[in-house]
Amino acid sequence: MQFLLSCFLGFLLMFATVLCSHYNSALTTAVVGAIKNVSVAYIGMLVGGDYIFSVLNFVGLNICMAGGLRYSFLTLGSQLKPNQTDEENVPVDMKS
Repeated sequence: MQFLLSCFLGFLLMFATVLCSHYNSALTTAVVGAIKNVSVAYIGMLVGGDYIFSVLNFVGLNICMAGGLRYSFLTLGSQLKPNQTDEENVPVDMKS
């Protein structure tokens, strides 16, 4: 029974990912995935029971999570900016 439930949930996750990519861009799906990974990591630290707290470990995990989120948001921000044309490359007769 657990195997069938695992297969069904895996299929549901893949379907949701494909649906998200269909309605949004692949980059948006990647950012949502990064946020999901951060939330799963923090929930796993609190609920899982196998995380042994130490200040150094906690700081390291937070730096890693912040770096991953920052990378995702910077990548998303660079994709959302409109393409700016360079004035030097526009022919003279096209300038107005």
